[in-house]
Amino acid sequence: KGPCWFCLGSVEVEKHLIVSIGNNAYTALPKGGLVNEHVLILPIGHYPSSVEAPKEVLDEVTQFKQALRQYFKSRKQSCVMFERNYRSQHLQIQVVPVPLCESDALRQAFIDHGKQQKLEFSE
Repeated sequence: KGPCWFCLGSVEVEKHLIVSIGNNAYTALPKGGLVNEHVLILPIGHYPSSVEAPKEVLDEVTQFKQALRQYFKSRKQSCVMFERNYRSQHLQIQVVPVPLCESDALRQAFIDHGKQQKLEFSE
């Protein structure tokens, strides 16, 4: 499928977008964020989805999620997190901040739309 833009060892990775590197995962800015503070959480190893990632990777991804939630809370924001693996060989957790005052309505909109599509969301 070709070189992966998200594997840290790849010549394709754009190192200037990397924010923080852990032992099993890292955070980076997207090439074209939805908003200014849009962040990605990615495994260092090559895993196409969270279903296929080992426990130690998922544990560190969870730590990054918690840290980003705290950061956005300190800025009076909440965040929407979702996994994207469409047309990609590498797991990406998208983290998109939203104003705290709009987070409850946005959460309910996701739940309502999910029910219409017979989908169930997890946190």
